[in-house]
Amino acid sequence: MKVFINDTEIEVFQGAKLENALRRYSKKVYREVVKGDKIVRDKYGNQQLLKGSLQPESAFWVEEAD
Repeated sequence: MKVFINDTEIEVFQGAKLENALRRYSKKVYREVVKGDKIVRDKYGNQQLLKGSLQPESAFWVEEAD
């Protein structure tokens, strides 16, 4: 299944969580999100949890935490 992080297509397994896609995107960015320096938002601007489920074609953006 494919999802998008910062407009980059990421291929993940069916049933993957956001943390799986984020790790595949960038281990550095994943660590920054875990640490709280960055957050992940969906296309509606809602902050997402790393344990959140993914749907095919989901899109997320990583940004600096406030």
